[in-house]
Amino acid sequence: MWVLAGLAGAMVVAGAVLGACLRVGPSDAVQSHRDASTAPSRPATTASTAATTSPPSSTTSSTTTTTAPTTTTTTVPSLAPSPRVGEVRLTFAHPSTGLRLPTVVLYPARTGSTAAVNPGAQPLPGAHPLIVFAHGFLALPSTYSALLDHWARAGFVVAAPIFPDTSARSPHPEETAIVHQPADVSFVISSLLAQSRTRSSPLWGLISPRAIGVAGHSDGGDTVVALGYNSCCQDRRVRAVADLSGAEWPGFPPSWFQTGGPPLLVVQGTGDDINPPEDSKEIYESDPGPKWFLSILGGGHWSPYSSQTKVLEEQSARTGVPLAQVVRLTREELPVVARTTTDFFEAELLGRTSADRRMVTDGNVAGVASLTSANTGGGGPAP
Repeated sequence: MWVLAGLAGAMVVAGAVLGACLRVGPSDAVQSHRDASTAPSRPATTASTAATTSPPSSTTSSTTTTTAPTTTTTTVPSLAPSPRVGEVRLTFAHPSTGLRLPTVVLYPARTGSTAAVNPGAQPLPGAHPLIVFAHGFLALPSTYSALLDHWARAGFVVAAPIFPDTSARSPHPEETAIVHQPADVSFVISSLLAQSRTRSSPLWGLISPRAIGVAGHSDGGDTVVALGYNSCCQDRRVRAVADLSGAEWPGFPPSWFQTGGPPLLVVQGTGDDINPPEDSKEIYESDPGPKWFLSILGGGHWSPYSSQTKVLEEQSARTGVPLAQVVRLTREELPVVARTTTDFFEAELLGRTSADRRMVTDGNVAGVASLTSANTGGGGPAP
């Protein structure tokens, strides 16, 4: 796990916390959002309450099937920041197709260490707002551990599924399979809400169905933009979308922003050579609002979102920027993205005007980032 408080100084890794590291290879270096050739077919994904739990430290331990849902006492969202983060790992299985979506879930914890994620820790009580995160191509939740950890410490339940066809663990990764991922995210949302209603679940009572946001990076950004704004895939339970270097991927139908959608935050590095800034600007300018555009000045494809050594080395090798400079960029950029996205979700999921004001401050950092907004409708140009 990466702890954001340590990014200003020496960065420290505890890589085993959230699982295997990202495998970076030539296919990631030439990743393109423009190739929408035939995607592998897969049965449609629908909601299910079936789930198994497993300790993070073992991949061979026995699993426990959850019981039928029971009603919780409250669903009013509450934000309870904590210096401690708990973790549970669930695998959501579709009852008819056999599709399995391993999912890492982080939450604000009452007990445990403040320096690392605490598997199975006692959660802080309350129905917390939920953020579901979609990873990029050939990535894993662990690639973004600093960002996910920051959200959980801020008081959110954070869930990050591992997509079967596009992750670093996929035996035959296929980028065009992202057409299935909006349905996968909706399936995970439904399954998490079912877990929150299930008395025997480790997530019992922890998630408010009134406060659901989604975020995604790169192809994961494409995924959540489709979930929020493409008529093929919209999930009206989603109240806020954070797109981190994503695009209107052409594999989806050309029906973007035609039926409304939730508030949007677009984050884009001006030096991103994998997802060109024009792709993010297209999203921002198509959305009638409310919307924000966080421009990371000089930011690459990975440095604003991950402090994992392997992806920073890959960005350095591909762009010719010395690794020491990429690491320095990450120390400057990632805290800005973490704070600004947290402000955004707090403002939109909980209606806090104080978070709106913090967002303006946190998103405008001289030489690092600038924040533009258009929240009265009518579109408007990106910076």
